[in-house]
Amino acid sequence: MPPADRLKAVRTEIYENTDVFKKIIHDKTFVKYFGELSAEDKLKQPPKGFPKDFSDIDLLKYKHYTVAKNISEDLIVSKQYIKETIDTFKVLYPFNQFINEAINYQLSLDN
Repeated sequence: MPPADRLKAVRTEIYENTDVFKKIIHDKTFVKYFGELSAEDKLKQPPKGFPKDFSDIDLLKYKHYTVAKNISEDLIVSKQYIKETIDTFKVLYPFNQFINEAINYQLSLDN
């Protein structure tokens, strides 16, 4: 889980750019590779500082923003592993970029 200030930065970015974030996480290829965001740890109530009536409030309840992709042992030892790894990171890039830009922006304000 990220520190509170970074988590708030990510939530703020999602709140302010919801359509961009939803486009990333609902992209067909993204969903094919990663499914949905990991919902293991979510707040029951909206996070402090955000309007409770925000239409996409569930996107702000995550305690961390994590995705995962299961791979088989067969893939790991195959000739396709490197290509599959590269393809996976290409699909993951917009998600990581969104999260990192939110955190980097917050860090720039703190300095």
